[in-house]
Amino acid sequence: MWYTINLKSIAKQDSFRPDPKFRRFWDVEKGIIYPSSKSIPFRAVLEELKVSKFKKGELDDTYYLLNISDQRPKTIYLENIEEVEEIGSDKNPLSDADIIISKLGLPKGYIFLNEPEKYPNLIGSTELIPYKLINPEYSAKFIKYLLLLDKSLNSFACLESGKTPSHKRVNPFDILKAKIPYVPKEVQDFSVKKIEFIERDVIALKAQIKEPLEIINEIFAEEFIYSTELWKEFSKGMTAGTQKSNPRTLHYFPVKSSQCALSEILRFSSRYHNPVTIQLNQILEANELWHVEDVVKDIKKGIQPIYDTDGDVKVVKIANMKNGYIDFTEAELVSEKFYESVKDKAGVEQGDILLCCTGKVSLGKIDYYNLDESAILSVDSYIIRVNEKKVHPLFFTYFFRGILGAYQIERDYTGTTNQIHLYDSQIRDFMLPKIDMKHQQKIVDQVKKALDEQRKVKNQIEEKQKDISKIIENAIEESQY
Repeated sequence: MWYTINLKSIAKQDSFRPDPKFRRFWDVEKGIIYPSSKSIPFRAVLEELKVSKFKKGELDDTYYLLNISDQRPKTIYLENIEEVEEIGSDKNPLSDADIIISKLGLPKGYIFLNEPEKYPNLIGSTELIPYKLINPEYSAKFIKYLLLLDKSLNSFACLESGKTPSHKRVNPFDILKAKIPYVPKEVQDFSVKKIEFIERDVIALKAQIKEPLEIINEIFAEEFIYSTELWKEFSKGMTAGTQKSNPRTLHYFPVKSSQCALSEILRFSSRYHNPVTIQLNQILEANELWHVEDVVKDIKKGIQPIYDTDGDVKVVKIANMKNGYIDFTEAELVSEKFYESVKDKAGVEQGDILLCCTGKVSLGKIDYYNLDESAILSVDSYIIRVNEKKVHPLFFTYFFRGILGAYQIERDYTGTTNQIHLYDSQIRDFMLPKIDMKHQQKIVDQVKKALDEQRKVKNQIEEKQKDISKIIENAIEESQY
């Protein structure tokens, strides 16, 4: 598609943006988020609330923390909200908002209704912008679902700026300057009533969903005979496998000096010596064990890619690893020539296991690469190739995602704050049960079956969400004339 623009059009914008998608949205689509015969500026409906950030450190009260990473895109209600009394980075107050919009990852659908009665004192990332409804002729819930339509999200994608997916953001100024369809209040209200019936169905379906970590931990607990609640009792730590455990509380425990000799380096960290860690050690050591070194063919660290927007080969970065699957929705690319030059060092093959080795929360993400396409691994993770005559790659993956593997990762990482790291030698020294392939396959089949059943429920939820979109689209269509 070709079109010409006048430089005066660019001069009307708050920033100099000659990029084609941005210009198309303003100059061809006239800033309209969703096609309609009658549109109104978004700023006539919502206004951005000006807020003073909460500085990192201790808070003066208990607050509810909204993390973008803990929310599902296009979610109906907020979920996985954490109570905190201290924060590790600056946060925005969100309590007075009607709608909360993330400028980071907006095209994915990070748009939320505030629930002040459920989460008073709500705070969140500075990427989250609080908006107040200023037009009584509009319903906050109707607007939310209008903005979650695929066409609306595609429009927001045109407004993004930033070189890489992790840095792409939508300027709040551009959001408010865009136009939304005019829909009479009575049509909105009728639509919202129909939507609320569907929301109840979705809530009922969500009640059937278990966290994948919970499923994996329950199956391994039954298999190796320990409490199904032990993974939660381990307490939330710095690594991926502990994020759904119970929040840490202050407690004291004695440690024998001989306990410190268990590591090749002198370790005094509480995570290394706490009673639950010792209990997990005892559970694991009650079995015949392999060291990872005994079952791998190779462990290789990723490399720093040279990116090419016109490239053909995808890069697996930390953001693409979801501790359950690889998400290439916003993959970055390298050229085929670059891939050929590095594939022996960092090329990812079908059947590889990928383990993230750095960063708070990210460290310990472990995913099985089951895609039939070439890729390379970025510098912050390891490629693990196992001897499939000894260990099933999915058994290895599920084991180290569950608490019997995850506690070893939490126990052995080095570094502080966001600079935590795991090294090749530590991974090779990790332990896993030495059981035959038939037994491993049985466990793998149990986990896969349970996860597949959950996936069916999630598919039903997606269909319900499509029904909500149809209601919004019909309301817009009804209001055309």
